[in-house]
Amino acid sequence: MDPKPILTKLRALLKPGGRLFIYVPNGGALSVRLLGKYSNNFWVPFHLSLFLPGSLQMLLEDVSFREVRIRTFSPVGSTFWTLRQWLLPPGYCRREPDFIHRTLKRLSLLFYPLEVVAPWFGMGEELVGETRA
Repeated sequence: MDPKPILTKLRALLKPGGRLFIYVPNGGALSVRLLGKYSNNFWVPFHLSLFLPGSLQMLLEDVSFREVRIRTFSPVGSTFWTLRQWLLPPGYCRREPDFIHRTLKRLSLLFYPLEVVAPWFGMGEELVGETRA
């Protein structure tokens, strides 16, 4: 799916000077670097495209957005979902949580410092694009 037509429509909806915030999966996230296809950023069908800061900036500038700023962000619990993808069947599961799932959930707060520090180095799970029309 090409995001350019959607961004073009969003650009047309904004008043001059209007702001757009966009959150997309970071192709350079720590989880992608360490666990590759098991990263929650590869969670199809929710994530169809991965971006790097430069590619997101070029895309936004290509549809005439200005003052583009890109940063990374890691939602609390994102490491849990990556580890769950790696150790259990991917995606949402409708059965009762098993021992591994319950243990990962209980240990998820241990990963919180990692989720805080990774964005400092541009390796947060998501890219946040902030721009003006």
